[in-house]
Amino acid sequence: MPLFGPPYPEQLGSLRTDPVIWVGYTAVKDLQRPLSSINKTTPEWNNSVTPIVFGCVHHQTKYTIQFNWTTAGETYKVLNRTYMGKMINTTFLPNEKIEGYPLLDITVAEPKENYVLPRDKYRYRLAAAYYSMGARLREMINGTCNTQNVALTQAINTRLMDPHQSLPVKNMQTKLRGLYEDLIVSLINNPQFLVVSWAKKPWKRTGLAIGQEETNFPCEREHTINAFVYHEMTLWSIYLYATGFTLISVMLGFIAAREDDRGHLREMIFSEIVSATRGQNLDEVRWDQHMDKKRVKVIYQKLPGDDPGRFVLKDNGQ
Repeated sequence: MPLFGPPYPEQLGSLRTDPVIWVGYTAVKDLQRPLSSINKTTPEWNNSVTPIVFGCVHHQTKYTIQFNWTTAGETYKVLNRTYMGKMINTTFLPNEKIEGYPLLDITVAEPKENYVLPRDKYRYRLAAAYYSMGARLREMINGTCNTQNVALTQAINTRLMDPHQSLPVKNMQTKLRGLYEDLIVSLINNPQFLVVSWAKKPWKRTGLAIGQEETNFPCEREHTINAFVYHEMTLWSIYLYATGFTLISVMLGFIAAREDDRGHLREMIFSEIVSATRGQNLDEVRWDQHMDKKRVKVIYQKLPGDDPGRFVLKDNGQ
């Protein structure tokens, strides 16, 4: 704020130059190789790492983005970027000074006609929004990370760092641009920041209007479902196999029932099965050594007029 009253300087509160985000890092040729294996005795000592510095400035950009919502998950793909120019198209002059300038901000840039003044509310708010996002990006990548994996930066939690050795990834400029685009697209998830406009006419606000043919925009909707395709020959072959196996099992059971003297099956309940297989009366059978055990038939069932649990032995069908 100025130390005196009006009239105030014309450039009070003006945005004069685009703040550059300078990014410096060390690039490693082989991210899979531990740095601890490289020392002064190895040939790679002098060229294993490369210091790189680059700057980032804000450009107004028109994006064409394809959004994809699948099973409650959202992804996007940037199809096209059209750069429309710098946010503040001026050149910073660090060695220029203005003598007797009444403001603490003595930034000098040219041309002065491209300064963004507070009276221009639209451009001023737009530039402030851009620089707020830039400040957030600067906060995320600012700091250091050394070879002992001591990180003093939030970049360790982003895609900019390789997870093996906490080193910067390759193609840092492309990855950094992708990270900044993630921040921009994330604003759409907040309804307070969502500007509702027609997709086909983004310069026209929708309001409460109902869309017509002229506002339609191509939208592809896909729904993933589980579908079964039946092969007729395979299906009928399985049915015939199951039916034939069932008929054979029934016939074998019928033949086994016919071989029984009573000609019918016992009740297939748990207590009957236990009494037939674990009955104590079976222990009274004398299995003589000369008896051919394979030809002995044991029928364990209740006979008419007999005591429950009586056993009948038949040798060789007699």
